[in-house]
This record gives sequence, C-alpha cells and structure tokens, in this order.
Amino acid sequence: IPEESELLFESTVDRNLPDLSENNSEVRSIKRRKLLTLTNAIHTSVQ
Repeated sequence: IPEESELLFESTVDRNLPDLSENNSEVRSIKRRKLLTLTNAIHTSVQ
C-alpha cells in the first residue's frame, strides 16, 4: 500500500506543476513514464 500512496502523491505533484512545464518535452516524457507506471500498478492490483 505504501507504494500506491507514493504513486498517488507523484501524480498529484504532476498535476500541480505549472502549465508552462507542458512545453518541456523532457517533463512530458517523465509525466508519461509516471502515468504508465501508475497504470501498470493499477492493472497489477486489479489482477
């Protein structure tokens, strides 16, 4: 469960980043990677 809380925290932090950061491709790729990790974690917990 601590891992899920950490992922939830990270996604919350991402959401609170300024919109200007969306212009940074590196930030976008990091966000995409975190989103994939979160999605995989959800699928794993469902199974």
